[in-house]
Amino acid sequence: MESLWQDLRYSARILIKKPLFTAVAVFALALGIGSSSAIFSVVNALLLQPLAYANPDRLVSVWETYAKEAWGQKVPASPANFLDWRDDNRVFDQIAAFRSRNLNVTDRAQSERLQGTVTSASFFTVLGVRPLLGRTFALEEEQPGKNQVVVVSESLWQRRFGSDPALIGQTLTIDGERFTVIGIMPTSFRFPERTELWIPPRDRVPEHKAGATEVTQMRDTRYLQVIARMKPGLTLAEAKADLDLVAGRLVRQYPDTNGEWGITIVPLHQQLVGDIQPTLLVLAGAVACVLLIACANVANLQMAQATVREKEMAIRLALGASRGRIIRQLLSESLLLSLLGAALGLLLAYWGLKGLVAVSPAELPRSQEIALDGWVLAFTLAVSLLTGVVFGLAPALQTAKVNLNETLKDGGRGSTGGPKRNRLRSLLVASEVALALVLLIGAGLFVSSLVRLQQVEAGFDPSQALTMQVSPTGPRYREDQSQQRFFKQALERIAALPGVKAAGAIDSLPLSGTGARVSLLLEGRPVDPSQTPMVGGHVVSPDYFRAMGIALLKGRSFAERDDKATLKVALVSRALADRFWPNTDPVGRRIRIEAGDPWMTIVGVVGNVRHQGLGAEPELALYVPYLQSDWQPSTLVVRTETNPRALSGAIRTELQAVDREQPVMDIKTLEQHLANSTAAARLNTLLVGGFASAALLLAIIGIYGVMAYSVNQRTHEFGVRLSLGARPRDIFKLVMQEGIVLALAGITVGLAVAFVAAQFLASLLFGISAADAPTFAVVALLLVAVVMVASFVPARRATRVDPMVALRCE
Repeated sequence: MESLWQDLRYSARILIKKPLFTAVAVFALALGIGSSSAIFSVVNALLLQPLAYANPDRLVSVWETYAKEAWGQKVPASPANFLDWRDDNRVFDQIAAFRSRNLNVTDRAQSERLQGTVTSASFFTVLGVRPLLGRTFALEEEQPGKNQVVVVSESLWQRRFGSDPALIGQTLTIDGERFTVIGIMPTSFRFPERTELWIPPRDRVPEHKAGATEVTQMRDTRYLQVIARMKPGLTLAEAKADLDLVAGRLVRQYPDTNGEWGITIVPLHQQLVGDIQPTLLVLAGAVACVLLIACANVANLQMAQATVREKEMAIRLALGASRGRIIRQLLSESLLLSLLGAALGLLLAYWGLKGLVAVSPAELPRSQEIALDGWVLAFTLAVSLLTGVVFGLAPALQTAKVNLNETLKDGGRGSTGGPKRNRLRSLLVASEVALALVLLIGAGLFVSSLVRLQQVEAGFDPSQALTMQVSPTGPRYREDQSQQRFFKQALERIAALPGVKAAGAIDSLPLSGTGARVSLLLEGRPVDPSQTPMVGGHVVSPDYFRAMGIALLKGRSFAERDDKATLKVALVSRALADRFWPNTDPVGRRIRIEAGDPWMTIVGVVGNVRHQGLGAEPELALYVPYLQSDWQPSTLVVRTETNPRALSGAIRTELQAVDREQPVMDIKTLEQHLANSTAAARLNTLLVGGFASAALLLAIIGIYGVMAYSVNQRTHEFGVRLSLGARPRDIFKLVMQEGIVLALAGITVGLAVAFVAAQFLASLLFGISAADAPTFAVVALLLVAVVMVASFVPARRATRVDPMVALRCE
């Protein structure tokens, strides 16, 4: 132990005497280790750590599936089907349903709109979680008259109620009704994400199966998410087989609503993080490349230093030091460098992680669990020790093999450390170029993909428009058409404001990925439940299309006269019209959503809009006037003549004049909404581009270091060449050629590796092939140019060697 301490002290003195070498090496390692630790923190929290629930491996998410549509592989459940699953399955210990819903809280402070979740009583039991204070729901609290209870999150308890333990038993006004607080869930529990209130079911869904007519009416409305806890010892395949029997019985019993519908299950952990997994694996591969480049860089620096120290090591060997002792000393220097790099890297990881979480999309799952915990510290220590051995072993072994006679002979001639060592250094540089090329191509593909995504026509004009969420709730809005009156008054008041061009409303904004899907029956065509098309259904106000800047292509738009006292009308998107009336005018055709519903007459065709995202095809969309619908809008869109932000205060005032208890939330411009839809793509591009830039910087440092050192060691050779008649430009070409050969060797290998690696990016790209030839070519040429720039300064220095000085020194 004492000898190890002596080695470390000696290593510290050596590193202090070489501040430039130490700074460059530590910075390179900090960059590699820090980025690795930051990404490992995310991977560990999201993918490696099990869910913080009891026996999480038995938790699954249960979905309906629809065989006739590609989108129907995971569809929320209808209430009646959920009841049948609960009563008839033989594979679940517990099963629960829930749905997210915004809730208005108006007690103790101004009205506030919060993320809430409506859950069945078994929700917390399924997950196996306990409250911080109080209790969770009892089974009887699902029933009307007993369901006026609420469980709140610890964050809401702290923020709004000052952590007052007396909150248990008190009442809150939620959506205009009084709820008794019965429990407080700890901060560690946030399921679904960002939920702050949990309440029992508000719909009059029976606890157990009712008559056939009542249940059938609830089967074709699918909005419940379902989770379940499997019985011990069961596999997913066994559970799926049992649920297939349940689904088959429902198809036979209710062919009109359950024909072609099935059931599937997915592990809950996979359900929560499955969409983010490919991105995380790509980022993990990117930081691994950065770390390898950093190791190669430092190894090259170490080998260059080892050449300078050959005489020192030869003398130590001559004085009796063993080769093992020399290797141990050199490895201790490498380990000390790696530990210093790890210390700085942890600091970079801490800052980087905070920034990463801050700019990550709001829907990032388990984001509150991302932290530099003990696992990350252990990972960082392991990586630092491993890198210390990796980049220090080759120089140590090379130095330990030093031959005193050869060293004196090479040193007298100004050698570069021997041909083997030169080849190893060249191999390391070529490897850096190859890895940098892989990352740069990945970044180039992401940039091209993002550019193409941002060029996609969303179907609306995002300029000079403001959006906001408002959903009137409470006892006064239970009367028929009360919500319609709220929106009618609100839109009239907003439209009358100076500077407002148009004000409209819709149930869910385009690009949000939400909205109802409804079956569509066409007049004059046979009714076959298995062939009924499913389209996106939206309720809108008359001026919605003008407020959004959506083109009216045929017919007319909605008017204020289109209410429940008049014949039902509808608008369809061009994609829907082309699908079902490709060669005829759809205006005047009649459609309906359910058999038995009144027919709706199509009065116009509007432009295509991408509701599911910019990367998705335009939706087959059906629009109905909110004054003729039982469903109501929840999002306002206001088009202005000037900066829309300047009118946000006046708009809020007009909404409060209609009902001051209704909060206005999520005010943002339509341009911000459009930008948010590409947030994930921008983040991928930013991260991979950042890692590629770091890799390129390290590669430049490595190439420059090797070329500069090579020129310095070949001073005698260049002096001889010049004295024998070589021209300076010949020396310049010789050095540049050496750098270009290294670059071409690395690029050749890098292109092959990048072609294979890019295939893993295919699912994350839009509008571009993973083997996009222009991207590969441009990046390769760029890297050649960078290598030439990095080699230029050493090459110029070589041309300025004075032959007389070089020969005299020799």
